[in-house]
Amino acid sequence: MGRKKTEEQDYFEVLLSKLNFRKKIKLRLRKLKTGGYSVYLATAIDRSWKYDFLKDIKISGKREHRHQDSNLLELACAIRDKRELEILQDGEVKLYSWKSQSDFLEYFDAITKTKAHPCNWSNTKNLLAEFTSNTLNFGDVDRAFCQRFVDFLLTKVSANTAHVYYGTLKAAINQAVREEKLLNNPGNGIKISRKQPETNYLTIDELRVLKNSPCTHPHIKHALLFSCFTGFRYSDIITLVWTDIEDGAILKRQQKTQTFVKVKLAETALEILESQKEVMKNYPGDNIFDLLVNHLTNEYLKMWISFAGIKKKITFHCARHTFATMCLSQGIDIYTVSKLLGHTDVANTQRYAKLTDQKRDREIDKLPKL
Repeated sequence: MGRKKTEEQDYFEVLLSKLNFRKKIKLRLRKLKTGGYSVYLATAIDRSWKYDFLKDIKISGKREHRHQDSNLLELACAIRDKRELEILQDGEVKLYSWKSQSDFLEYFDAITKTKAHPCNWSNTKNLLAEFTSNTLNFGDVDRAFCQRFVDFLLTKVSANTAHVYYGTLKAAINQAVREEKLLNNPGNGIKISRKQPETNYLTIDELRVLKNSPCTHPHIKHALLFSCFTGFRYSDIITLVWTDIEDGAILKRQQKTQTFVKVKLAETALEILESQKEVMKNYPGDNIFDLLVNHLTNEYLKMWISFAGIKKKITFHCARHTFATMCLSQGIDIYTVSKLLGHTDVANTQRYAKLTDQKRDREIDKLPKL
């Protein structure tokens, strides 16, 4: 584990991020063995860095000296700005030319095209384009930019969705660091707190209603019901092929966690597969289910579930919740359920146990009084 940052390190990190915003020459600090910090200028020239120390400027870093330190940093900024202007006027170098001429949005889009399931990447790219008016260079991607983008996300989407989209941006920046397009990830340390979402699931009675309700897309109907009895995610269902079924069980490596699972198929799941064989007769290929992309699949689910008279907000992932709660309600222990779901930590399964506990509490409340 890395060392925990001190308060003064956090303070100067934020301050320097603001002072360096859209600047070609960056102010940097180096901690001194004797205490305090020296100040130097960092200039990128032809993909390498040139450092110039401002020997007469040293700051304390202590809370009680912040006013004096701020004055010294203002002086350093003035020196930096003058140096930057001189270089530009002299035409000595084209500062950050390798960054400023590189389009980060174009780079982000290229990564997106390599993804098997690019939905989150595409959505993040669209929000980045909106936030930056479709103009974002590598040189603009600093800590201040990341913080402003987080603030923007929270005005557009829920905290949980913002967490996913910001994580996608950081993944792109990390790849740029590995490819030496950026020196480090300025977004590290900026976090979006997630909220525990409501865990919706279907009861066995609701599943019976859905089984007998017509659906305009039979693949989606069978896939959802199959997932309710196997706990498989959408990403696993769409890649499921007939050769994954062996001796009444599924043997498959899960797409999300890359963990290998073997799930014995319940009688209902086997019956669904037999029905799906009839549906797939005229479809080429080895896939068991022919589904639309995730968000369109959920739109069809919404219409089907509403038509069946079920008032819950159900997405395809709720089938996984349904499987977990159904297993626990039937007395299967939580460790076994965790293995069936492919969880690497039983703590991830614990929330389903809380749901079944709540259900049992409600049933107890129905007992008559003496």
